Order: sequence, then C-alpha cells, then structure tokens
Amino acid sequence: MIFMLMLVALIVGSIAYYKYKVISGKIAAYAHFKLPPTAVTSLVAKTTTWQPILSCVGSLKAVNGVEVSTDLAGVVSQIAFESGASVKKGDPGRFRHCFNRRAGSVG
Repeated sequence: MIFMLMLVALIVGSIAYYKYKVISGKIAAYAHFKLPPTAVTSLVAKTTTWQPILSCVGSLKAVNGVEVSTDLAGVVSQIAFESGASVKKGDPGRFRHCFNRRAGSVG
C-alpha cells in the first residue's frame, strides 16, 4: 500500500515538474518579446471651402411617426390633409374638427 502511494506521488510529482519546466520556458521565451511598432498615418491639414449642401442617394426613417387608422365603421370618402404636412406636437389644428364632425354624424 505504501509502495502504491509512493508511486502515485512520483507520477504526480513528475507531471508537476514537467508542467513547471514548460511554463517557465515559455515565460523565459516571452521575456524578451517586444511589441511591433504601431503604424501611424498622418495628413497635412489644409483649408478648403465648405459645401453647405451634400447631394446623395439614400433612404430616411422617421424618428417620430403616427399611424392613422379609423375607430369607426364606414367608408373613407375624403382625406382632408396632405401627406407630409407639418403638425406641431399637442396641436390638433384643422384635423380635430373633421374627426369631431365625423364622429358626431355617425349614429
């Protein structure tokens, strides 16, 4: 039994010594390692005229939008506003009377 314990200790010790030598060898190899120099590019600054308009092709997505739908049954006979018209937040403007009139006329 003692012989088996000594054999296991010898095997574990051998593995530990091997790992120690491998790791210490790698540490010694990387001790003199230097990072390569960083690549840097530079340009000469010069004065140019600024273009206030930039022409390009692309697509836009609205940050704030509204989805118009009907809550009343019926047929839409007229749309009383133009697509893309500006409306201020909290100001129903000319659209409110159209909705009130339509809601009142539907029984």
